[in-house]
Amino acid sequence: MTNEEKDRIALFRYGIISELVSGITNFGSKDAYFKAKGEIKWIDMDGKPTTISEKTIERWYYNYMKYGFDALRPKGRNDRGGTRKLDDEILSVIDYYIEKHPRMPATLIYDELIRNNYIRIDDVSQSTITRYVSKKKKNSDVLPRAEMKRYEASHINEIWCCDTTYSFKINVGNEKKRLFIIGIIDDASRMIVGIDVFFNDNYPNFLSVLKSAVSRYGKPKILNLDNGAPYKNSQLEMLAARVGICLYHNKPYYGQGKAKIERWFRTMKDHFMANYHLTSKTTINEFKTDLMEYVVNYNNSIHSQLNGQTPIERFFNSGEEIKQLEKDYINQTFLLEVDRKVSIDCVIQIDNIEFEVPQQYSKRQIKIRYSNDYKNCYVVNPDGGLDQIKLLDKKANGQIKRKQPIFDTEAQQ
Repeated sequence: MTNEEKDRIALFRYGIISELVSGITNFGSKDAYFKAKGEIKWIDMDGKPTTISEKTIERWYYNYMKYGFDALRPKGRNDRGGTRKLDDEILSVIDYYIEKHPRMPATLIYDELIRNNYIRIDDVSQSTITRYVSKKKKNSDVLPRAEMKRYEASHINEIWCCDTTYSFKINVGNEKKRLFIIGIIDDASRMIVGIDVFFNDNYPNFLSVLKSAVSRYGKPKILNLDNGAPYKNSQLEMLAARVGICLYHNKPYYGQGKAKIERWFRTMKDHFMANYHLTSKTTINEFKTDLMEYVVNYNNSIHSQLNGQTPIERFFNSGEEIKQLEKDYINQTFLLEVDRKVSIDCVIQIDNIEFEVPQQYSKRQIKIRYSNDYKNCYVVNPDGGLDQIKLLDKKANGQIKRKQPIFDTEAQQ
């Protein structure tokens, strides 16, 4: 089993216990949580329905709380299987049932297919039919629309809404580059806890905003995100699992799910960008400074939905909800991650920057974690710990004494 497969299984297990880890459950007790989750039919890594005993879920939870995310990675083998396909004849019969009987559930369609000898139980599972029916009804707008209601988190740092919006284009050298604003708003207080301006909308830039927000205001229980690449990727999933944050991704093209950050972006554009004096000499740092000033004023202004309070007052009036993380822990956890093959002379490259790793990793495949500015760069050792590595210094290496000289001048004379 590859490391990637083990990580996928560990993330699946974390998804089951994440609500309890984050403290956002309403089950009353841990035993009630384990029992409720044990009664759910889950879809496993191969897309098959499966049940997990409450004792297994309990073991995963306590292993995670004691040893961290790596304790969820499987140690032994994992059986794998494939899903079966439906032929055109069966699909046409299912489409007929959906069209003529739109309220017929997938379970009943499955029973009808078996009763009329279109399929056998051993050939096609009920979950296969259920997935196809759900997808078909969704695409044909047969399913009823979800009910929408306004909501608000009960406590600060319970839900952070994150998103990106585009801004102006500015001159950079001989070309124009688009500016992207990445923002994070606390749902309960409406306070902007993280914001920055970049030339690219990607995960490394979102990570820098999230790290800054967590460093200042503590960690949230839930991150409310969209489905774009900066917000839905394996690195963010791994980070959330290590820190103990629950990720919630809204349905595609469903901006209402993260309405508060969307609404704030609209307000910012109407009140700040609409009146911004952009010139041909405006730089990204100048725009960033002006935006930060606007954010400070916003956070300290009375909000119409906060009963006469400012966002910053609402946030810090509930200071007991702030769970700060240690600075060293943040610096070693909020990192980017890549796999690299070490050269025979113990050198790896990250974005064309060369780093030197210890001799024991020569010619081996290793995992590297590093900060955006490359000041903190580590190799993950076999025990799961982090060993810091440094930039390659060829001149300094040329002065190091070796057991055997590189050039044996005496032998050449």
